[in-house]
Amino acid sequence: MNKRIIILLIGLLLIVSGCSSQSNGIVDSFLEKSTEEFGTELFIPEYEEYPITSAEIIYPPTGDKKELTVVYSKEKGELMDENFIKNHEKNVGSKVLYGLYDGEPFLFRITYSNYELSDGNGDSETKIINGVAVNVREIMVKDEERLFTFFNVNEGSYSIDFALREGLNKEKAFEFVESIIKETNK
Repeated sequence: MNKRIIILLIGLLLIVSGCSSQSNGIVDSFLEKSTEEFGTELFIPEYEEYPITSAEIIYPPTGDKKELTVVYSKEKGELMDENFIKNHEKNVGSKVLYGLYDGEPFLFRITYSNYELSDGNGDSETKIINGVAVNVREIMVKDEERLFTFFNVNEGSYSIDFALREGLNKEKAFEFVESIIKETNK
């Protein structure tokens, strides 16, 4: 009788530990699918103070290009209903992997693309961060200061669009860029 209880308890512990390891974070819920889709290891950070409100793969109408776009906001908000998500996917040409939450306010968006980016207009500044050339452009969008950054990696590129508000300043934005570069250059 005691052996059965011990076996049952061990089984329950294994089930509980298996479930908790699967829910280590939101990024885990979509990163494996993204890595399969792009055929390369991707890095997407998770920040406790900036919840992820959506993650989707966008399929631009040109060739075999695709982008994983992850949006971070100040508040997570409510999950949009299934009809809204289906309409969004159809209108955008995407596959939603996580969310769409109506999180406000939008703070930054990280996009991994399976192609390299270039500064076509030559209107961005280049900063070297950990040996990587990062294109940086600051602009005003509807009275809001925005910081656009991008850098190329072996299998594509990362671009990050920051809305500099709600305590998110340039210094913190560059810390995020630097941490992503460190992880992608391992």
